[in-house]
Amino acid sequence: MLKRVGNFGLALIIIIAPMVVGLSKTALADPGTCPATVSPQTIYADSTTDFIVSITNSNATPIQWILINPPSSNYSFVSSSANGWSADVLDSQDVLLTGSNLAPGDTLDVNISTQVADYQPGEADWNIYASDTPDASDGYSCTALYGSTMTDNTPEISDVAVSNVTTNSVTISWMTSVPATSRIFYGVDSTYGNASSLDSSATTNHSVILKGLIPNTDYHYEVQSTTSAATQTSGDNTFATAVVILPNASSQTAKTPTNNPLGVAVTDPADSTPPTIGWSYKVHGVLTSSPTITGTASDNVSVAAVQYSTDDGMDWLRADTVTPPNGRKVTFSFTPLNLADGTYNILARAINSGGKITTTSDLKIIIDHYPPIVGGTVFSFGPQVLYPSNQNMLQMIAGVPMNVTLSSIGGATNVSINAVDTKTGLSSSNYNLQQNQDDDLWHGIVDVSSPGTYRLIAHGVNGAGRVTDSTVGMVTVEAPGNVLIHGSNQPVTGARITVYCLSHETNSWVLWDGAAYGQTNPQPTTKAGSYALLLPAGSYYIKATAPDFRTVNTTIFSLHQSTPVTAAITMSNSFHIGPLHLPWLTLSAQPIHWAQTSQSLSHKNTTTQTLVGSTLPSFTLNDIYGGQHNSLDWLGKPTVVSIIAPWVPMASDQVQALSKLSANQSVNVIPIGLQANRGQLLAYNAISGSKATWLPDPTSVTTGIFDVGSVPANYFVDRNGTIKKVSYGYLNKNQLLQDLAGL
Repeated sequence: MLKRVGNFGLALIIIIAPMVVGLSKTALADPGTCPATVSPQTIYADSTTDFIVSITNSNATPIQWILINPPSSNYSFVSSSANGWSADVLDSQDVLLTGSNLAPGDTLDVNISTQVADYQPGEADWNIYASDTPDASDGYSCTALYGSTMTDNTPEISDVAVSNVTTNSVTISWMTSVPATSRIFYGVDSTYGNASSLDSSATTNHSVILKGLIPNTDYHYEVQSTTSAATQTSGDNTFATAVVILPNASSQTAKTPTNNPLGVAVTDPADSTPPTIGWSYKVHGVLTSSPTITGTASDNVSVAAVQYSTDDGMDWLRADTVTPPNGRKVTFSFTPLNLADGTYNILARAINSGGKITTTSDLKIIIDHYPPIVGGTVFSFGPQVLYPSNQNMLQMIAGVPMNVTLSSIGGATNVSINAVDTKTGLSSSNYNLQQNQDDDLWHGIVDVSSPGTYRLIAHGVNGAGRVTDSTVGMVTVEAPGNVLIHGSNQPVTGARITVYCLSHETNSWVLWDGAAYGQTNPQPTTKAGSYALLLPAGSYYIKATAPDFRTVNTTIFSLHQSTPVTAAITMSNSFHIGPLHLPWLTLSAQPIHWAQTSQSLSHKNTTTQTLVGSTLPSFTLNDIYGGQHNSLDWLGKPTVVSIIAPWVPMASDQVQALSKLSANQSVNVIPIGLQANRGQLLAYNAISGSKATWLPDPTSVTTGIFDVGSVPANYFVDRNGTIKKVSYGYLNKNQLLQDLAGL
């Protein structure tokens, strides 16, 4: 592994080359002379893990020298020990064992404490080398039989359930994919207002009892679990506390039910015949508001309760009316509240006095207040978010896919992205997105293979058949870099391109983990001699090797943002000194080139450019505390309008910066929650500790006004109401003040 560059790096290569060649030949001849295992095999990202590497000597001679490398640079060695051996961590990527020997047939356990990075590459094998001599002059490879798989430490919440319902308490349980804390936010509406005590013990099996509840009351709640990596919530759910039912009309004492998951007291266990229930309501096409749904139910003794569900029976609410109460034959009605656009399968169930239940067939209704409207959009590659320039222009390179995540209202049943060439007006490709049922966001990839400038258009269709098309971004796709023969410009096919990056933790050069960013490193060149690299911010150099060609190292280069590398690397034929063939010898470093931001900015986004210099349109939104805001009220002070989707990765940082800036009375700070309602934003503040005065925009009013694509999107308006600048991505307090200066 090459750790440094420059004259010392060249000397190091020349010195160790015979040893590495020796190891490789022996390893190929007999890789089974020191079988090894590594445990644990599955680990959590962003954690400190103690590995045990077990090495068995199956050779006929003792092992006197052992070198251990981790699967990738995402593993950083901290300390190591092995009984009877000197175990030295040479750098964060090497453990060297010397000073003892491992007899034939014996097994050595090596303990290695390791810091694991906060992102997850795929499974990879450890590399272990051994030698029968203390100077490693005769060595071989004993690659571990088992690799290590890094898994996300973000808790995934599942199996949320309500049990033990009484008139004043309830038990809520759930599962998480990794050990995490437990907490519940609850209240009589989706703004909650109450929270259980935080249970900081980490577990995957969670259970919390809520006490002091009001009988015969509908409650909203969401569960929350936290790990070192992230905090996750379940989203809004509901339950109803038990109804107090009198045994007969003359009784003055209420019977308190216990341990009843239906929320209904069993007053007559002898009532063993199930009730009947049916619909009276008839569906009449697509609806623009929640309908009042009616039906009838009957029982030979008493219909104790009628409940309904809008989510296929996952959660149940009491019907609004049941007439007469506890009658043998009743009529019922309910109007589902807060139904967003979409298709719903409504269920109703009748519960008799003996606790027997009968459920209706599903009643399908389609709510269509709005057409499908795309809200905030996030583009990324691997863990790195891609933010466009101030002209709303993204950069990518042909051959490297870009991830897309977006939100939508209007009950979309299908969302796709069309990449339209701005020169020809033709659609290059169509990319279908998939909706994640856990977060309701749409996810997919865009992988444009031809260089050019493209308009990315989101095409949405909802359950009512309504269709919308909206621009979510502009992208310049750069041509890939290539490797050419010096002097002829002919391609070098099958050259090996390897990227090294400077590790800030160890201040040494390590192999860049391309897999974490959806790329291969090292990667071979194509038949045309091309390679595709999109690198995040950092310091790098590139090494190019090929049979019969001299190895080429580029100069060290630094990137301040995610950038496509478009360098043309030239290679010359290898040296011959008499009979000695030296293909690896490097005589000089080549300068490196990459796609300059100015190339992308030459293609202007017409809509964004039209906004700059225009007057801020008039619109009105209410804040989360009930205050009304009209954009005309902001005249007289410099204003920043920050449109944020609360689900985006940088939302909490941006809201925190805006909250700090809001203390400055000389400016207006306007955070708008795109496609988020008041309850969601109040809950967001409660969970995150934010004190931001959000303006909820649940119906995406600002999407059309500001041509919102990537979020966060910041619009800087002078005291006369003129939009002076548009900026995308996270801005800290000082950057916000700088952009407001002079307005």
